[in-house]
Amino acid sequence: MTDAMRREREAADWVARFDRAALPGNDNVVDALSAADPEFAAWVSASLENRTEFLRAFATWRRADRLAALTSATVVEAPVRRWRRPVHVITAMAASLALIAMVIGMQLEVTGGPDVFETAIGGHEAVALEDGSRVELNTNTRLTARISEEARTVNLERGEAYFEIAHDETRPFIVEAGDRRVTVLGTKFTVRSEAGEVEVIVTEGKVRIDWLNAESQAAPTVVEKGARVLAREEATLVAAVSAERLNAELGWRQGLLIFDEMDLEAVAAEFNRYNRIQIEVADPDAAAIRIGGSFRAENVDAFARLLKDGFGLKIERRENKIVIKS
Repeated sequence: MTDAMRREREAADWVARFDRAALPGNDNVVDALSAADPEFAAWVSASLENRTEFLRAFATWRRADRLAALTSATVVEAPVRRWRRPVHVITAMAASLALIAMVIGMQLEVTGGPDVFETAIGGHEAVALEDGSRVELNTNTRLTARISEEARTVNLERGEAYFEIAHDETRPFIVEAGDRRVTVLGTKFTVRSEAGEVEVIVTEGKVRIDWLNAESQAAPTVVEKGARVLAREEATLVAAVSAERLNAELGWRQGLLIFDEMDLEAVAAEFNRYNRIQIEVADPDAAAIRIGGSFRAENVDAFARLLKDGFGLKIERRENKIVIKS
């Protein structure tokens, strides 16, 4: 018997056990039953899966109870009397509930898709996955997560995400981005996928980066804390990242863009990732100006004013665009 089947049977047994008493009908059924039965409280709090299976079995029982009530209402009127279900009936109900829960679970597995998380331009969202891992999504990011008892896989379709992975030696955590696969056991890192390039920055632990294409003969790249990997087409570049640079790369988690003498053209490209109002650098002289400092990612107008006041650049505003000229 698999863990999932065992859990379903235990949940059905609990419902059958409580059926002998008055099961509460409100939304706090788990809390109410936990307060009344310490043994149940220990079981249901042992894992999120236990709680989920019990609620599923409880909902099935409720539907069956309502159906029985509706059916009995159509029978010829008879003297009303209170009665308790015999033990053999309760046992049969438990087995039936387990079977129903198993079927429901199979249907969910077939019809249910992965969890999908998405942010708009300028968005930032932190989510918790079912295995206890945590993911922060940067601007204009979309990813799908499939977490099961056998595997943990995330597909980063676009954008950038920061991962804090719950350690589990039996289920390596895999992030697919572009044509690369990032495999970890438990660590913290960022992955960015944009315009055919995949960037990985490891802030804690170790990751392995290889090709999604099984036919590729390229050896996997293993990097540890403080490493930055740029993968594009056939090339994979690994470089060390200073603590200062690492803070700059992760500034988006606090809503900041941090630049260290970066040319204005590259700075404008970063601002454009976070804003619908786009910056256009109109000439090479302006594009070559070096920019340093930290700026709010969403405050593109304030940044443009700083360019005007600090560098004497000309700023022209058009609909959804800011044109910068020297």
